[in-house]
Amino acid sequence: MGFSLTRITKDHNKPVELNDEENRIIHHVRMNNLSMCTTRNLQQTAMACKYIAVNNIPGDFVECGVFREGNAIIAAKIFEIYKLNKKAKNRYWGWLKWQSKFQRFRL
Repeated sequence: MGFSLTRITKDHNKPVELNDEENRIIHHVRMNNLSMCTTRNLQQTAMACKYIAVNNIPGDFVECGVFREGNAIIAAKIFEIYKLNKKAKNRYWGWLKWQSKFQRFRL
């Protein structure tokens, strides 16, 4: 008796944990140069946010060293899809170092 493992999706660059809508968000960030992160890192951000949303984990999401807000866009869109902010009262905080000062913003 043996087992056979077969990949569910044909595209090896898209994780099976993310659906088409979530992958489109990552594609948008990548194609518009909104992040210096690799595609794999953006996918990890999306999967982490999805895990938080699906499991209704309370708390704030903090990103330090925001560049062009690519990860913030992914987080906000994933949280919006799963309506996390309304369920768990989560907030997103981004910290941006600009001209030797840290500025914070909220989504």
